[in-house]
Amino acid sequence: NVAAVSPALVSRQSTSERVNYPTEIAPCRGFQGRRITESQSDGIYYVDFLSGAALLLDTDVLNEVGLLREDFFLYADDLDMSLRIKDAGYELCYDDSVTVEHDASPRGSLSTYYGTRNRLILITEYLSGLCRVSSLFWYLSTRLIHICYWMSQSNHSKAFGAIEGGIDFIRGFRGKKSKYHE
Repeated sequence: NVAAVSPALVSRQSTSERVNYPTEIAPCRGFQGRRITESQSDGIYYVDFLSGAALLLDTDVLNEVGLLREDFFLYADDLDMSLRIKDAGYELCYDDSVTVEHDASPRGSLSTYYGTRNRLILITEYLSGLCRVSSLFWYLSTRLIHICYWMSQSNHSKAFGAIEGGIDFIRGFRGKKSKYHE
């Protein structure tokens, strides 16, 4: 019942540096990922989340659950798709025996903007009740700590990207934001 498989991603700059790991998700903690550390002899892990950087997808399942959402544009769109696949009753697999080089872009205001906005969208769309409250509290608290850290390190663009992502979430702005792609 496997709908999608993802390989291990290694940095193109340093092929010994892993970019992703087999991951479990904690929904009530803002969908925070936790690396699965128990090794599997065959290198196959059943996981909650797959990176969208490299995926093999069953087209019938894709037709059932839908494509990546355009209103996310970047970041967390793969988490959303993983959640939809799991909600439809399918499995996700991470294959540690296969590696693909990934040319990851540096993390800056673009990633903090989309990461913040889209994570808040996921929390409000997928969670309810006490789990939603807990998740929002946890995520906003940790994001505030990050913003304070970035400000103390004079990384103002990254901090303001996160703040703007939160504001645009509240305003209901979705999709690509031209400011980050000029």
